[in-house]
Amino acid sequence: MFNIVNWSEKFETADTRKRQRLGWFLAPSGNDSKGYRKLMRQGKDGVIAYGVFMALCQYMATLSKESRGSFVNSDGTEMDFDDLSEVTRIEVADIRHATGTLVACGWLTPIGTTICQSSASHLPPICQSSPSFVKEEGEEQGEEEEKEKEKEKGTKVKGLDFSSLQSLDRETKQAIWDWIKYREEINEPLKQSALEIIAKEDPAALKPAINEAIRNGWKGIFPEKHQDKQQTQKLIYGI
Repeated sequence: MFNIVNWSEKFETADTRKRQRLGWFLAPSGNDSKGYRKLMRQGKDGVIAYGVFMALCQYMATLSKESRGSFVNSDGTEMDFDDLSEVTRIEVADIRHATGTLVACGWLTPIGTTICQSSASHLPPICQSSPSFVKEEGEEQGEEEEKEKEKEKGTKVKGLDFSSLQSLDRETKQAIWDWIKYREEINEPLKQSALEIIAKEDPAALKPAINEAIRNGWKGIFPEKHQDKQQTQKLIYGI
């Protein structure tokens, strides 16, 4: 059926490409790409097509990392219009009309079609790369281990001392780094005191709490909601 053109390059980072499934996806900023301008020239049809595209992106983020980019069913078969309608809750007729518009503007391409560079450039700009504390794909294992050792020694990144994370497992550290990045994106940088409090939380509750907070656009996290035992709920604001 369809691919989202350059999904991996445009809507993910080196960090998210490692994740099996996403609770959110990165939407490129800016309204000046050729594809967007072409889409909006369609008037109401363009606005509807844009809404359909965002719904398709939301669904795409729920697929496994091996499948993201192409619309496929769990059995590996290509999704048809009825499938896309079911997962997006959008009428089949609207899906059919919108996908034609999205192919024309260069945001979707039929599966099996070669993507030329010019059509790929119709998409919005590439999302900003991950900060330096997120490992890039293709790095040598030795480099990763060396960087990890440096962080564990207390290397400061953007004013924060990570020595309190030394005893945490890699996945928990990654979740905390995702939270730091998110707080910077909403102009609410995490403070050192908050980082040290977070580092003491139960990792099993901390990771889903961070994912929930980012997904819902919160400024605080609620680890207690994800713990088995009942506790008085406490909000960590990071201030």
